[in-house]
Amino acid sequence: WLGDNSAFLSVMPPFSPSSPSTASDVSEWVKLNVRVMGRDKRGHFFKSIKCPISSPFAEQVMVPYSVKQDGFSTVTFSLTDHEGVVRWRSGPYPVNVPAISAALHEAEQKLGRTLVAWARMLDGDDKQLAQAVLEDLLESWRYLGQRYLGREELARPELVSLLLQARLITQRTDALLAEITGEAGE
Repeated sequence: WLGDNSAFLSVMPPFSPSSPSTASDVSEWVKLNVRVMGRDKRGHFFKSIKCPISSPFAEQVMVPYSVKQDGFSTVTFSLTDHEGVVRWRSGPYPVNVPAISAALHEAEQKLGRTLVAWARMLDGDDKQLAQAVLEDLLESWRYLGQRYLGREELARPELVSLLLQARLITQRTDALLAEITGEAGE
């Protein structure tokens, strides 16, 4: 999910269970790696945890990681032994957080174009009515932007609601722009 997360992995010792356990086997360690790949480098995350193997049996290890962007990301885990040999790698696990930032950006772009079109209108009642609608849309967009800043604290239904509200602002802005310019919406 968006923000700080933890995965619990069951780690088996890298030495063969059929060979007798020795003191050197028990003192071995492994490195657990987690990599998050977001839509761009700002959404990437990597962390390594050195984990001593003190038992010939599987151990549960907590691996913290962070999903920094909304939209689609993947999380991959790998295990390397103390010699740097990759012993295991997971497939990519998808993390799909509602893409609110893209929706807010699209709304911002359309609000900007609508504001320019409104500024070109002749003074009168139509311009005043359009101004009231535009101010309402801008206020709604600012409110969503403020809510989005605290996105790591929001549950999935709240994030979905923000996404739907951002899309609604875009639709309403398209309709206002079409009304101002007399053209069909995009």
